[in-house]
Amino acid sequence: MRKAGTMRLLFADDHPMFLDAVREHLNRTFPDIEIQAASSLQEVSEKLSSGVEAEGYDLVVLDFSMPGMAGIEGVRGLRETYPDLAIAVTSGVAKMRDVKAVLDMGARGFLPKTLTGSAYAGALRVIAEGGTFVPVETMQALAAAAADRK
Repeated sequence: MRKAGTMRLLFADDHPMFLDAVREHLNRTFPDIEIQAASSLQEVSEKLSSGVEAEGYDLVVLDFSMPGMAGIEGVRGLRETYPDLAIAVTSGVAKMRDVKAVLDMGARGFLPKTLTGSAYAGALRVIAEGGTFVPVETMQALAAAAADRK
């Protein structure tokens, strides 16, 4: 049983150094955080399918381009299987159309890997507490793209 106020996070990324850096920063920022790691969509699915595990996560963060994701299809599959699960996507390379697509599917946030550690941690807290996070620059790019289509 976890303590009240503890954030429970499943963080999936196939780059061990990035994952280690995120874990280290989050452990310093949130002393009570519980972080489970996965390196592929299959590993995420295995952790979530264990029943109690899925309901216990405050947030699942998915690397947009890790093994098994197939871009937006990985997000779509998890949303269909776990419609109430809070999901955020992180990426260093996602195109604006992909960001828009995952947000339209119900992802609660998009976290570029270019965010500072403190901004990344703050964004995760916002999402875990029920909010949505998209950087201002990304919102501006999405709005500009929508305006260009009119």
